Amino acid sequence: MVDCHLPAVRESTDLAVVGESPTLALHDVLTFLREQMLIGIENAAEEFRARAQEGDAATQVALVTQVRAKKLSFENDLVNEISEIRNLARDFKTRREADPVSIARLNQTMKETGRVVLAALKKLEDEFCGE
Repeated sequence: MVDCHLPAVRESTDLAVVGESPTLALHDVLTFLREQMLIGIENAAEEFRARAQEGDAATQVALVTQVRAKKLSFENDLVNEISEIRNLARDFKTRREADPVSIARLNQTMKETGRVVLAALKKLEDEFCGE
């Protein structure tokens, strides 16, 4: 989803290419990831709402399956992106390119991003699946 931003951070050996700090660049990627995922979830919800209005019982059952599949897809994307960011942060910490406070702040941002996106996905599922 945001993979276009990660290679510049991953392959950078010169911090000037990344900006002020590598953790700041990763923080920006997380912010972008959260924003894009929330937009995608809302777009999916609007699409599902439109389909729910026009469908019969069979369509409703199929819609529940599609909602769950879309939720799983978003969750997988989220896990993959955060995992990659976590690995990059670990590398920065190992090479001492980032201070522990920046790493702790980045870890907190990763948790917050996951919490916000997962809450939006739960809301999506609850709306259409009634669970």
